[in-house]
Amino acid sequence: MAAADLSHVLTTSGEFGASYTQRDLLIYALGIGCGHYPHGERDKHVDAKFTTELHDQFAAFPLYPVVLLFKGTSQDTVAYPPPNLSWFPDGIPSFNPAGTLHAEQSIEIHRPLPSTGAAVTCHRRVVSFHPKGATSALLETEYKLVDESTRVPLCTIVMSSFLRGLESRFTGVGPKASKKPSMPHRKPDASLALPTWPSQAFFYRLSGDYNPLHCDPDMAQALGFQEPILHGLCSMGVAARALLHLCCDNDPTAFRKMSVRMTKPCIPGETLETSVWRVEGAPTVHFQTRVVERDVVVLDGGEFTFGPSARL
Repeated sequence: MAAADLSHVLTTSGEFGASYTQRDLLIYALGIGCGHYPHGERDKHVDAKFTTELHDQFAAFPLYPVVLLFKGTSQDTVAYPPPNLSWFPDGIPSFNPAGTLHAEQSIEIHRPLPSTGAAVTCHRRVVSFHPKGATSALLETEYKLVDESTRVPLCTIVMSSFLRGLESRFTGVGPKASKKPSMPHRKPDASLALPTWPSQAFFYRLSGDYNPLHCDPDMAQALGFQEPILHGLCSMGVAARALLHLCCDNDPTAFRKMSVRMTKPCIPGETLETSVWRVEGAPTVHFQTRVVERDVVVLDGGEFTFGPSARL
């Protein structure tokens, strides 16, 4: 079998457009559970800055850009996989894209997203491509979002995906992803449990991720799950809400960078508890998110960096 030709993988790049409105920001905020505190976890109005455009400090929830990669410029449903994310660099070994798993995600905010809506250009490039075991590989792709009207960079997103079912006898290219932190063997410095609800995946998908795994029982079972699962990025959104509360007094301008590894699925209706551990001498915490009812970690190796308003 001929060796994979990876000589052009790291030079592969491209761009695509995306846009959003205030309505999109509202739908996303509600989809990750903003304002949903059925047991008094927080004041029910604490998230009004994310859930109503009438608030005098109305703001985009900082994690919103991750769904723009799925949504693009569409104001309707989007076929899955979305065209913007069903792209793979030339030269990698052949594989079935249906076997791709979302492994890790990070986002660094350079400037807050305009709360009035905006059109952005997403600049895409491959960061690295390395074998993982005998039949898998890890593809790391960077997306830099730039405001089309001001040409100002808004954020940088890095998405890592496991490509399964390919011949992985090749030498990887690009820097290997940095090792995610391990949680300390001590009690967390703070924790916050936030409930999801049974139909949350149906609401979250309206932001652009229409993967049938999250709404179709037959598809979920065909992929090895007993029932539809919550989107991994929705679980990340719930964790981001907890981090803003625990570290930043729910101030979105304090959000700087968040990265996490997705380890297990959450079933809609379960409770997600996010625990944080301070990093001495830095405006950073390490975090982990678990399903309370099953005591299963769904997000691990998390790192969150925040700004001057943080209070931890």
